[in-house]
Amino acid sequence: MAEAGKLVIDSESEANTSNGNPYSSLACHGNDSSGDRLNSDHCRAAESGLLKSPLPHSCDLCFVFASTVTVMYLDDQKLSVLLSLKPELFEGMRFDFTKGLNQKFSLSHRVLTDGRLNARLKCDLTENLSLKGNAQLTNEPHMSHGMFNFDYKGSDYRTQFQLGNGALFGASYIQSVSPHLSLGGEVFWAGQHRKSGIGYAARYNTDKMVATGQVASTGMVALSYVQKVSDKVSLASDFMYNYMSRDVTASFGYDYILRQCRLRGKIDSNGVVAAFLEERFNMGLNFILSAEIDHKKKDYKFGFGLTVGE
Repeated sequence: MAEAGKLVIDSESEANTSNGNPYSSLACHGNDSSGDRLNSDHCRAAESGLLKSPLPHSCDLCFVFASTVTVMYLDDQKLSVLLSLKPELFEGMRFDFTKGLNQKFSLSHRVLTDGRLNARLKCDLTENLSLKGNAQLTNEPHMSHGMFNFDYKGSDYRTQFQLGNGALFGASYIQSVSPHLSLGGEVFWAGQHRKSGIGYAARYNTDKMVATGQVASTGMVALSYVQKVSDKVSLASDFMYNYMSRDVTASFGYDYILRQCRLRGKIDSNGVVAAFLEERFNMGLNFILSAEIDHKKKDYKFGFGLTVGE
């Protein structure tokens, strides 16, 4: 059997995407008893890719699986392409520092001009078991978060357990059932909001493409497709539909690798256009540019920063 899809949490080290975090079909669009979406502004921001820190925003339900649901069904190469649909946009200035203490332990930090400090660690406890931790500190009330992830990789499956503040618990599992097809599922419990969810997913891949489908008890149906055009160019698309809120969003993204830089971008059905550029100045030193234009809301965001370390 083929190796199970990867539950990538530390996407910066796993796919060189610098902390990308796609939406979660389980966690986003949580509904309370009245049918209103919990923290809907934050959920919409997560969907559109506006919030891309390791712990993206204050919506606890979105936060639970903000970096697992979509990427768990992709290998490292196609993961980086799918993340072009959710480029980690930012506004102002950003500084990232990553330090590998040894082959089994690494630390990374991020400082933004809005006062947020993000930190993450990764430790390989055994050949198959790894521990990953994320934390975000901010002076805004109820915006600081922390989470630990235990990731176990078997010969043809992968499973993960997550524990976060606010009584957040989650578990996910994916199993290869054929050389090209994998099936998986996940559950979560947000004790602070007393909300829970369950979801199922399927993944089909070849050497040139990968397609995923997801359905969750929170009302979300998500489809994604990644196609490798050449060694330097890849394309991705996704479609999301929430049958409770009737929201529909479609996105198209690209990933273009040049000699000294990498360009990612996307455009979605809401009229939002975004681009994210990483240019290598030297070994261990990268310059990053971020830009986003929301034509409908006439909202424009630009940022630049530096990434130090490998």
